[in-house]
Formats: sequence, structure tokens, C-alpha cells
Amino acid sequence: MKRSAKLIAAASAAAVAVAACIAVAVISRSPAQTDAPKDEITLLDASGADRVILPSHDGDISLKLENGFWYLENDADFPVDQDRIGSVISLCSPLKAERSVAQSPSDRDQYGLGKDAEKMELTVGGQSFSVYLGSENHTVGGVYVSLDEAGEVFLCDTKILEAAHPESKLDIIVKDVYFPSDPGSVISLSSGGVTLQNKGSPASPDPDSAYSIESGGKSYPADKDRTTEIFEALASLKTSQCVYYGEDGDVLFPLTLDAVFTQGDGGTVRRTVYFSDPDGERVFARAAGSFQTCLVDGDTLKKTIPDPVTCLEKKILPILPGKLLSVSSKDRTLTRTEKTVNEPDSDPLTVTEYSLDGMVLDDKEADRILDALTDLTAQSVGFFEPEGEMILALEITYPDSVRKVSFISDGDSVCAVSGGLCWPRADVDDLSELLKIFT
Repeated sequence: MKRSAKLIAAASAAAVAVAACIAVAVISRSPAQTDAPKDEITLLDASGADRVILPSHDGDISLKLENGFWYLENDADFPVDQDRIGSVISLCSPLKAERSVAQSPSDRDQYGLGKDAEKMELTVGGQSFSVYLGSENHTVGGVYVSLDEAGEVFLCDTKILEAAHPESKLDIIVKDVYFPSDPGSVISLSSGGVTLQNKGSPASPDPDSAYSIESGGKSYPADKDRTTEIFEALASLKTSQCVYYGEDGDVLFPLTLDAVFTQGDGGTVRRTVYFSDPDGERVFARAAGSFQTCLVDGDTLKKTIPDPVTCLEKKILPILPGKLLSVSSKDRTLTRTEKTVNEPDSDPLTVTEYSLDGMVLDDKEADRILDALTDLTAQSVGFFEPEGEMILALEITYPDSVRKVSFISDGDSVCAVSGGLCWPRADVDDLSELLKIFT
């Protein structure tokens, strides 16, 4: 019995020893991943820093603080993102480590802190601090940091790496904002000789007037819903990335958007922006007077381009058979008259009568001609002059106006033109009945 107890005790001791050896081996193999968290360690305090050097893939970026603003030391006109640099200083005021990983490791490469390690430099009141940025620990999270080339290694929050290591100076630029985020502030938008006008904008002298579309010195009512869609697309057109900064570039900009909009103080601003092909794999943009070339979304850009086809307020071709007094071509004239007929023992009766070249038409013939005129009703789609031969011209007289309508054919299709607006028809056959009547 005593011998059995001794064997059990010995076995238990051996098991404890093996477990201890395994634990020691695990700890020594990965101290940074298994050490229990300790109180945070303050490494430095960069409050009041007036100079910072950030590492990047394009070389060091040196900035200085003057009159409360950060500037590139070699280019004071570069539009530095003040919040971006402010976040770096904030993370270093103070810079804290989650734990100490190694005192003075001989193999610093395992922490990404070898001889090629990149460093951030901060100057506070004439005193300089260096922060060497190592690799990330993807197991427990964090980035390895050291304050000198051969000193202690710490584990810090990865936010410091994200903030202090931009890809290039383009990552710390304030990207251009082309147009306002409020579509209601847009007064006008022009492109390709076509202008959409929001005469109901706060800056308009006539806030109750409708939207209009202008081209070739002429102005027409614009479709409100379509115009609103375009202005909303304009407000959502944002730069996603600055890809070039400088005066010269090899990008062609065939498309121009010119917008006028109101500001919060009631003033107005004009902004002209040039764009590459909206159908390109990448769409580039550059504002007039800016050194930035940025990327924008091509699909959104295409939605901002005003055009006379979709932006016109929908109008009916001005042939209203029930109201016309006469319809004339160079050869024939249709006349509508109303007569009062008095019947015995009844109220006077108004009778409408149609005649063609002075010959009164019966109801069936009159209805045939009116139906042919009614069939021409369509929506306007543009203010342009179609090419082709005029095959019919009608002058339509109403009680308060006279309208002229010309029909232009290119052999395959025909368009009705009146008052500078164009109504397309599917084919010449649509006019066959009217051609028989008026030619």
C-alpha cells in the first residue's frame, strides 16, 4: 500500500513537471502573444508638437505647425488635411503601449524593427522623439513599436500605424469638393451648350417660377422631376481618391460641368470641373484652378449631364382639334365653324360644322380628318432642327393664337417641328392620311 502511494505521488510530480516545461516552452516561443495584459505604459507625450515627419512609400513627409495650421515644409501651398495630422498628434499625446514585449532583443526583424524599420519623428519644444514602427501582431492585435533602434519593444494599438504611415502625401491631402451636398442649392448646371436653370432657388429673383432648360439662346420649361434627379446626382458626385497633384498631367478631359450654387451666407459660387470619358475604366476629374486630379464614379457622373432629350417639360404637339378654327396648308384649308340652330319648341342648339376648301364635310369625313390630326399628339423630346425635307407645313389657328407645324422627313422617319420643339414620329406612314387631305 505504501509503495502504491509513492508511485502515485511520483507520477503526479512528473506530470506537473511536464506541464510546467510545456508552459515555459509556449511562453518563451511567443511572449507577445501569451503575456497577460498589464497596465498601459506611457512612451511619450507629443502635446504641443510643432513638427512631424511621417514615413511613406514615396519617402518621408515633413510637416511643420505655423499659426495653428500644418504645412508641408517643402510646399506650403499643398492642401494638408488638418484633421489627419491632428489625429497623429492626438494618438501620441500621450502615446501608450499595451505592454512591453522585449527589453533589447537581438533579433529585431521578428518584430519588423530591423535596420530598415520606418520611423516617425516628432518635435516638441525643440526636443525630438523617434517612434520606430514595426510589424503587426495579427494574433492578439497591435503593432510593435520602439523608441530607438536597439531599445525595448512595445506593443501599441494599430491606430498609430494607420495614422502615422500614409501611402504617400496624397493620403494627407484635403480632397477637392466639387459641388454642394444640398441639391436645392444648385442654381444652374451647364454642359455641352445645354443649361438647366433652377429659377426657384433662393437666389432667384423669381422663386415661384419653374425649372428651365436653355440652349442656342432659347429657353424652354424643363421637366421638374428629371431636373431634380440631375441636381441630386450632382450633389452625390464625390471624389473617391486623389491620384495626382501638380500642374501637368496626361489625362484628357473632354467633358465639362459648370455649376452655380448658393452658399450658407446667401452668396453664390461658380464651380467648373473637367472630366475624362464617363465610360472609361477609371474616371478622372479636375476642378478649374486646382492641382488635384481625382477619381469619381462614372455612373454617377453620367446621371449629372443635362440633355435636351430627357430634360424638357413634356408638351403635347399643339394640334387641338376641338379648339381650332382652321388648319391650312399651301394647298388646302380646313375650317371649323359653329352655328346656332333654332328649333321650334326647344332651346337654341349649337352645331359644329367643318368644311374643306369651302365644301361642308359630312360627319364621317370630318371625323376622319380630326382623327388624323389627333393621332399626331406626342411628347416633345428636344429643341433641335431635324435634317431632311419638309413634306408638309400646317398653320393652325386658334381663338387666341396661331401655331405653325412643319413635318420634316429624312426618308425613314418624320419629325413635327413647332416653336423650336421637335416631336418625332415612328415613320412617314403616320402622315399618310394628312398628306392625302392637305396636299
